[in-house]
Amino acid sequence: MSIGYAINRAALQGADLGPRNSLGKRDTIQAPVGGWNTADAWASMKPKYAIQIDNYFPESGAVVLRRGSRVSATGAGTDYVQTLIPHQSGSVSRLYAVGGGQIWNVTNSSQVSTLAAESVKDGSYASDRWRFAHFAGSTIMVNGEDPPERIQPDGTMAADHNWTKASGQDGLPFSASDLSQVLPFKGRLFFLQKDTANLWYGDLGAIQGDLTRFALDRVNADGGNAIGLGTITIDSGEGVDDLLCIFFDNGSVLVYQGTDITSSSDWDLVGLWKIGRLIGDKALTKFGGDLVAMTTDGYIPVTRLLQTGRVAHSSEIANLSSKIANTVTEKAALHGDTVGWDCVLHTNSNWLLFNVPAFGGEQHVMNTQTGAWCRFVGMDARCWAQWKDRLFFGGPGGSVLEANVGTNDNGNPIEGDVRGAFQYLGTAMDKRFTLARALIDSDADVTFTIGTVTDFNEEGGLEAPSSLRTGGAEWDEAEWGDDDDPGSDWAGGTFSLQEWQALNRDGTAISVRLRSSTSGARMRYFATDIISETTHALL
Repeated sequence: MSIGYAINRAALQGADLGPRNSLGKRDTIQAPVGGWNTADAWASMKPKYAIQIDNYFPESGAVVLRRGSRVSATGAGTDYVQTLIPHQSGSVSRLYAVGGGQIWNVTNSSQVSTLAAESVKDGSYASDRWRFAHFAGSTIMVNGEDPPERIQPDGTMAADHNWTKASGQDGLPFSASDLSQVLPFKGRLFFLQKDTANLWYGDLGAIQGDLTRFALDRVNADGGNAIGLGTITIDSGEGVDDLLCIFFDNGSVLVYQGTDITSSSDWDLVGLWKIGRLIGDKALTKFGGDLVAMTTDGYIPVTRLLQTGRVAHSSEIANLSSKIANTVTEKAALHGDTVGWDCVLHTNSNWLLFNVPAFGGEQHVMNTQTGAWCRFVGMDARCWAQWKDRLFFGGPGGSVLEANVGTNDNGNPIEGDVRGAFQYLGTAMDKRFTLARALIDSDADVTFTIGTVTDFNEEGGLEAPSSLRTGGAEWDEAEWGDDDDPGSDWAGGTFSLQEWQALNRDGTAISVRLRSSTSGARMRYFATDIISETTHALL
């Protein structure tokens, strides 16, 4: 009888192996709470990282299977919903979607019923991809193709909304339909004119009317067209101040400070910086006082760029996505021209989410508390929005879906896949890996598979599926949580699994893989225990 067989038989018979014994050495491999890492070499990757982490969100002590998604509204056109617009003014709170050349009211106070979208304006729009800004109780909308639109404070669409050139601008080519970006700053609305280096601004407090040009081509020696607007907040030494950032299609960024663009004494150019080119037309999102830009270099906090410059873009200081920057660059090269790149901060979940419109949809998601990354798959999205602390995305077939609810993706299972870093378990000697057990818990019955790969192979065998049975209600016989509280638990409580599973692996380093396919459970993965025996030293 081999030593490995004896260990396996003792474990499967329920013997307590203890932390160490004469039959083998036990090591505990923590779940990869450091998140996704495609930057470091596998041979030197720290144990806290994951080679792959799909649909599991890294938290401080475990990786947690993400919640699901479900249809909230249907009928907003027949193709993808391209824009979601949350509108808030006083007690009026509505969610609008743009698809099929129309603007639709998809406001739904219930989290479980599906709403039929109600058309509020049939514009037969040339583009369903709108940028918008909230200003003076209204929501101002532009898309660079169609005349601007405005949602009024009461939630209705303005019958007539337009911008014109102010006096003295008669020689300048201008059409309000060319306004492609909009941003409120220092009490005014600022716009970019597509395919130009023109910045236009309105009067103080104005929601329509005259616009005056501010020529950026006289300032930006690198040339290019202006394509993005955003603000950052810094400590100027005399208190915090907001700065206006203007992004160009060649990677230039102009930064201005001041309160009055019409005054030469109160409007100054802070500087010109270089950054990777923005990806898509919705490439900027606020993150506290900072502004995060989706670029070909990665996902970059603009304030850090101003401190370090682009030469340091790969460092963890200058690039939030340093651990996945290679993946971002690759995705941008393959899919940068595909409509649907978007980014959103969901404060309730600690998610900073970047949408990549590829292969049925994927999202790169950062834990805003720890900086750890993961990837979500299974949510085919073209736009995202947070509304009333809830997260929504525009899907195919004129659908609007709510994310971070329930335990399946609109009836489909959530496919989870976690591959941890390779680990030598304290020695580079050859080993035989004989037993493993995943330390997980779940609030409902689940089936999962543990796999192990040795010595940096791409793939490895998966062991027989393991099951955790809670003894509580079956997932398809009980409602998940409460309609008003998608985070509530099952009545059966949370149950843990710590059963040993036989392995038959030889090598010097091991990577553990956990795969799950669930439609009615929430799982947390804490660690994996491995039993191994040293065989002989490497030559």
